[in-house]
Amino acid sequence: MLSHAFRDNYEIAVLVAGDGDYLPVVEEVQRLGKLVFLLFFENEGLNAKLKLAADNFCDFTPHFFRSWGIS
Repeated sequence: MLSHAFRDNYEIAVLVAGDGDYLPVVEEVQRLGKLVFLLFFENEGLNAKLKLAADNFCDFTPHFFRSWGIS
């Protein structure tokens, strides 16, 4: 994600993760002028700082359960 941002290979990154270990990467990618969209489960280990740092967040929970036919 970081090396491709540095090479200007994209404008928007989509990160499917919730671990706070990604926070420095997200911040550096944003410093390089890229947007970071975060996709993860809202109540399943999502790091609050990572969620706040992302330019946009989508809770994957309803999409996941709908695709598996679970209500």
